[in-house]
Amino acid sequence: MIIPLQPRKSWKYFWTAYQQWMVDRWVNVNLRTKMAAIVVVGLVGLMTIFALLGISTARQVTQQVLRERLELAYLAADNLDARLNHIQSALLIIASQETLQNPDASPWERAAALRTGFSLISGANQGVYLFDRRGHLQASITRQNQPVPWTDLPALQTALNRQPGLTVLSTRPPLAVMAVPVVNARQQEPVGVLAVVLDLSDPDISPFEHSVDLGRTGTLDVVDERGLILFSTSPERVLTASPQAGILGGKLLSSRSAVETCVGCTNDKASESGGQVIFFTPLRQAPWGVLVHQDSAEVFAPVSRLKLLTVLLGLVSIVGALGLVWVTTNSVVSPVQLLTDAARRIAQGDLSTPICCRRGDEIGVLADSFDTMRLRLKKSIGEIQALNRELDARVQARTRDAIAAQMEAQQARDDLRAIIDGLSDELIVVDLNRRILQVNKTAQEKYSAGQPLIGEVCYRAFHLNSQCRPNECECPLSRVVETGQPVKVTHVYHVNNHKRYVDIVASPMWDEDGRISRIIELRRDVTDEKEMEDSLVRRNQQLAILNAVANTVNQSLDLSEILGRALDEVLRLTGIDVGAIFLQRESLGNLELMAHRGLSEEAARLASRLGMLDGSCGGVIEAGQVIVIPDLSRYRGRRAESLQREKLKTLVHVPLMAKGCVLGSICVGTKTPHEFDSEEQELLAAIGSQIAVAVENARLYAEVQHKEHLRGELLKKLITAQEEERKRIARELHDDTSQSLAALLYGVEEVLEMDDPDEIKDRLEATRRLAMQTMEDVYKLIFDLRPTMLDHLGLGPAIRSMAKSRLEPEGVRVTINEAPLTCRLPQEVETALFRVVQEAVTNIARHAQARNVHILFQVQNNVVTIGVEDDGIGFDMVEVLKSPDKQRGLGLMGMQERIELLGGHLDIDTAPGYGTQILIQLPILPPEGPVTAVDEGDKIYA
Repeated sequence: MIIPLQPRKSWKYFWTAYQQWMVDRWVNVNLRTKMAAIVVVGLVGLMTIFALLGISTARQVTQQVLRERLELAYLAADNLDARLNHIQSALLIIASQETLQNPDASPWERAAALRTGFSLISGANQGVYLFDRRGHLQASITRQNQPVPWTDLPALQTALNRQPGLTVLSTRPPLAVMAVPVVNARQQEPVGVLAVVLDLSDPDISPFEHSVDLGRTGTLDVVDERGLILFSTSPERVLTASPQAGILGGKLLSSRSAVETCVGCTNDKASESGGQVIFFTPLRQAPWGVLVHQDSAEVFAPVSRLKLLTVLLGLVSIVGALGLVWVTTNSVVSPVQLLTDAARRIAQGDLSTPICCRRGDEIGVLADSFDTMRLRLKKSIGEIQALNRELDARVQARTRDAIAAQMEAQQARDDLRAIIDGLSDELIVVDLNRRILQVNKTAQEKYSAGQPLIGEVCYRAFHLNSQCRPNECECPLSRVVETGQPVKVTHVYHVNNHKRYVDIVASPMWDEDGRISRIIELRRDVTDEKEMEDSLVRRNQQLAILNAVANTVNQSLDLSEILGRALDEVLRLTGIDVGAIFLQRESLGNLELMAHRGLSEEAARLASRLGMLDGSCGGVIEAGQVIVIPDLSRYRGRRAESLQREKLKTLVHVPLMAKGCVLGSICVGTKTPHEFDSEEQELLAAIGSQIAVAVENARLYAEVQHKEHLRGELLKKLITAQEEERKRIARELHDDTSQSLAALLYGVEEVLEMDDPDEIKDRLEATRRLAMQTMEDVYKLIFDLRPTMLDHLGLGPAIRSMAKSRLEPEGVRVTINEAPLTCRLPQEVETALFRVVQEAVTNIARHAQARNVHILFQVQNNVVTIGVEDDGIGFDMVEVLKSPDKQRGLGLMGMQERIELLGGHLDIDTAPGYGTQILIQLPILPPEGPVTAVDEGDKIYA
């Protein structure tokens, strides 16, 4: 006999049980408590909303009060700015008069000019003064007797610097001096200063045109940068230090408005009962500020009244609601309790006691119906008892017959069970309602999890309590019922993040009437076969993609064409939405956008700098591995926002690696969320390697073409240099040597014709000097062709002699650090190194504008090292090499060509304004035998 196992209980089962438990608990609560709870919950919700509305209103009122005070400060600051600007404009108009700009004008002419402009200034004007550039008073128009300390007045010094100046004097009444420069219209140079003395107590300059109502404790002040009060709604505060001077220092420097709501508080929060509220606005025309300060209690008085009213209304609402709950509960609960007691008596078998509830509402109707039900129930119970006695006799007879039939059916089922349990596949029999009727042993062990499957719905056992959906899996039962034919389908299950494939063959079972009554399902796990098949398909697709990319990149050697075609092919074959390819510049090392598809150029450039690691292309250049950004929405900043505007969701950076070196990266992205698994990352890495090989081939081809072009240019230069050298030698032999020899010949002929021995001796001495000069010129010509010192003394002395003779006449200090040599270098090595250093020294003399040159020459471990360093102006290496002028850079390329032909390496480190460093390293073969040389130790020649 098969013992069915209990199915595993899911979270939905426990959630349903918890909901049922909560419903049971609520149902078991008495009616009075329920009604009270419902009303209290509603009341709490209503009061919460009421409290939130009150808090929101209080905040709005607070903001409105603060905004009104700050607007008052704005108006006062704008009014004072306008008055100061008017006075400054009037001064500039007066200063622009030609009479004041003319240093030769007479004093009465200047006074007349000042008197003409005196009326343009505000009524607060106490006098206008004209000073020269040295601060000496030239003319003045005044109506005040109070002296002004003009010496070292900051306003005058500022005006002499061509900037308007304003200085406040600590006098009674308070005075201020505003000064502007008097600039010569032709020379545009300041020739003097025009100053005006303003009486700050005059109503014409006061920013308070109208009375300001700030309550009992409110005050509106204008303070300068020292915290001194210049204007105030309380006149006794003028020229006194503002108590808020410490707070205003930073606000004046920052030139921005501010509100301090907790000056004097003890808990760092705005208080409605203590402390002050300060509103500050700076002026634009002067380093002053408008300050409004008032006690917090007076500022926030409307807010306090609003809060008190809100609390009182809330308390009244609570009391009224509680009274309503009490009245309603008593009117409903009492009759319900009466009906409850009657129902309890009926349940105990008391059907004789009548139910007395005389009411005209629904509860009274319910009580009458309940009493009618009691009478009918009493009559029905008597009839049922008689029928039960007759039914018991019939049931006993039928039970004996059923037991016999059950024994026969049990034997047949046992035989069928043995056959079914012998199958290796899972066999399930379900009815048309999808409930499992029978399973074999294999299915029971695989799907039961210790619980019986019989009686469960099939999808609960096999689909985790979820029915088959058309887009995910096809239910074979529906098709069997529709067609009446066997059906084969494949279902996919996710077990521990792994897919399992199961083939299902469903066949119908017919009843006696020819209708389908049950369905047999035969299930077999084909995961291994399916995974192998999918793996072969994926590998074939990846190989096809790699082959297509390889064919595309091998069709051309043009780098731009290769990258564009490759990117198009990658997007077409992989289904990726956007892509961009970046390459490292060989000279600068930074990334350059070479191709992009599906997104703007700006977004493509920003994509190269967005990733999980620091560095270029999300760190892929430094790490040399694929970097995946699965969710761009988590990133913030201008780069991420630009990519999000392109609707990108996922970004992948793939290195372009060839021979272990990263040449650049390919950045691809999708506009829908996509997780790139390891196989996809390996495919992208392989594609990146293919593109990198093509890039390297294209670069090698371009380098070969460039070197061939340079070889041609160098060969042309070599031939031209040979011809120029021959012309120079012929010209020097003709102009110098031949002329000197002709002079020698004429001198000898003259000597032959002379008779006086003294005259002959003098003539022969002059001829000897001319011969020696001619010999020196010939030696110099020979040295230019090939220095004899290189052949006789070696490379070091030749370099030292050449550098000093070429650079020291130009005023360049030469320092040579030469290590001793144990043997001479090969002749071709010495010649090549000498010519390279000669070219470097020539470039320094022609272009570097250097003051000092340091040359290093040493041989260690069979490697010759020569360094040439200057402190000149330097140059841009990339600009020289890539210049459209073909003649530029040929000297540098010739130097590099000479060294590379000998298997060496030449490095040039330079930048505009930072001098130039040339380092030559050339390996040489060790000498076959010992060579003696003089060891003089390390030498430094300066």
